[in-house]
Amino acid sequence: MATLANSFRTDEMIGLTVREDLLDVITDISPKDTPFLSMLPRTTATSVKHEWLEDSLQAVATGGQVEGNEFAAGTMTTPTRHVNYTQILRRDFAITGSNEAALHAGMASQVGYQGRKAMEELARDTEATLIQSVQDPGTTPLGDDGDIRTMDGLSAWAGNVSAVALGETDSIVESEINEVLELIWDDGVMADTVLASSFLKKEFSGFTSVTRIHHDGGVNDPRAIVRNVELYESDFGSVNVFLERYLSANDMGYAFNKNYLRLAVLRPTRMERLAKTGDAEKIMVLHELTLEVLAPDAVGIYLGT
Repeated sequence: MATLANSFRTDEMIGLTVREDLLDVITDISPKDTPFLSMLPRTTATSVKHEWLEDSLQAVATGGQVEGNEFAAGTMTTPTRHVNYTQILRRDFAITGSNEAALHAGMASQVGYQGRKAMEELARDTEATLIQSVQDPGTTPLGDDGDIRTMDGLSAWAGNVSAVALGETDSIVESEINEVLELIWDDGVMADTVLASSFLKKEFSGFTSVTRIHHDGGVNDPRAIVRNVELYESDFGSVNVFLERYLSANDMGYAFNKNYLRLAVLRPTRMERLAKTGDAEKIMVLHELTLEVLAPDAVGIYLGT
């Protein structure tokens, strides 16, 4: 059918008199989960060099004593001093005066919107740093000019190592999972948490041979089938299993007792407006902190091979 001659079509008027149809909502699909950062209790650091002491009991003795034997002092254990360094994590952005004054879809203020994004980005940066960071042996921890002061993250503190199969065609057996838990137990600590890669998390869920079906509505819907392990009962204690996306390439996961890990904060998170040097708002979001591992033997790693 022919179009009526000289009629105005909508496509000709877009950008002229037809208003744009723009939803006043911005959808953010980026992941924001930070399970390790969220679970760590906070403590205070008072210097960029943060130290703490670890001590242990003497070895178990089963021998008896001769009746009337003379006193003999036993060998005393000496506390071990551990150290970690605070790391500055920061996100910067600048908004021109015109950009802030303009009317934007999905936000009341460009500075406020970008500030919230920077906070979320900083949290993700911190999650990855707390797990992956290893101090660079080529730099001075306290920082020469130009050096970045870095902390040792979870990967640097993990003293108990278990090699597990890595790859979609491989599978992990429970004995490999229990190996790290047993090593931690041998050192006197019961692990209670596992941070697992997506591959390791699926292997945990595969350990159960019985699929649980909910019949009471909800999760509750009788059609819902649940095959997901969040609490694993091992021979060496119960561990909560968390899915963690910010592991290094071959790290399948970490096991630890979270009571021995803390976040030592020298400067809490804050957003600062810097002095203007032109027609723009300069915003800096930062914090300074480090990972405190009260007992390094309480941390183990599942290393993919």
